[in-house]
Amino acid sequence: LVEQAIHADRLATVGVLGASLAHEIRNPLYAIKAFAELLGDHYDRPEFRNQFRRMVTEELDRIDELLSQLMRMASPRKPVLVQQHLHGIIEQSLELVGHKARSHGIVVQTDFQATDDMIGTDAAYARQVLFNLCLNAIQVLVDRPDPRWIRLATRNIAAGLELTVSDNGPGIPEALRNRLFQRFQSMSARGLGLGLSISREIMLSLGGGLEVDAHRPGHGAVFRLVFPQERAAGTIAPSAHGHGVTDQQKV
Repeated sequence: LVEQAIHADRLATVGVLGASLAHEIRNPLYAIKAFAELLGDHYDRPEFRNQFRRMVTEELDRIDELLSQLMRMASPRKPVLVQQHLHGIIEQSLELVGHKARSHGIVVQTDFQATDDMIGTDAAYARQVLFNLCLNAIQVLVDRPDPRWIRLATRNIAAGLELTVSDNGPGIPEALRNRLFQRFQSMSARGLGLGLSISREIMLSLGGGLEVDAHRPGHGAVFRLVFPQERAAGTIAPSAHGHGVTDQQKV
């Protein structure tokens, strides 16, 4: 039943992300169409043909990668733990969920402070948790005034690698916090209240954990994910992303 619930939640998330990606997929298609319409008048210009070839290849590769990510997320399977960079998983996740944030003018920030971001995890399941948390934040922020932001930050802790997902929304009411990870508990009339309970189950299956900070008046919600880093020192090359550089972008 848990596996079925996780798969159903993943398919629902794919539907939300797919709708938000429709506009992003149209943009490169419009660009290809515009170039194709000009091709007859400019075909004799070698530089135009080369530009057209490069543009079409790049845009089609981008569409293919976005659709491939959605298809990988939708496929049901048991988690497979593989050593990989958490920062890369975060960046791939934001390629999809960022389109949803952008459509509402919400700024997404990343603050990678972890100097070692190598973890043993299942990327598809980790992305599902990130999608759930980010989509929940977007849903909370969508009707609030600017500025609105979501921040994903990493740091190394004794228990492993910590990822915080925070926002500047209204926060989690203390009365709801104690049962937040129970099923059918939702702050939104549009939600079923399954995303957070499933996200915690996924994190536990990956050997980690998911918690929420106590409510602070005037502050938004802060969710903390912990990924274990159980391996012998020196067996994995240092992360290429772990430079502690704050990256802020409107995505």
